[in-house]
Amino acid sequence: MRVVFLFALLIVNILCDEGTHIYHEKNLIWKREVTENNTELNLKHHKLLESFKNRWPVEKWRKFQYFTDDYLDLINEHWLQFSPPNEALQKILGGVYVLFSTVGCWGNVMVLLMYLR
Repeated sequence: MRVVFLFALLIVNILCDEGTHIYHEKNLIWKREVTENNTELNLKHHKLLESFKNRWPVEKWRKFQYFTDDYLDLINEHWLQFSPPNEALQKILGGVYVLFSTVGCWGNVMVLLMYLR
């Protein structure tokens, strides 16, 4: 049974490798499909990255070493198109989280006290 599975896997790999290039780097192997629109997609992704860098505080992130520049290439294009949220809105949401966390912890303390009585 295992031989049949491995043979089928070999056939699928042979059939699927027609339009792909295999890249080797630092013991990592990955495949990239070769298409005619690949240059166009890279240009679109590059433009989105530039607008992302202009809108978000990327320099502060680099300063505190939260990420490397290669990490930005891993972000999906969908998320690159959004602008940063309003700072006041972030602080309000953080306050709501702190409030709910505090109320939840005190509720758990009350349950433990009632159980121990």
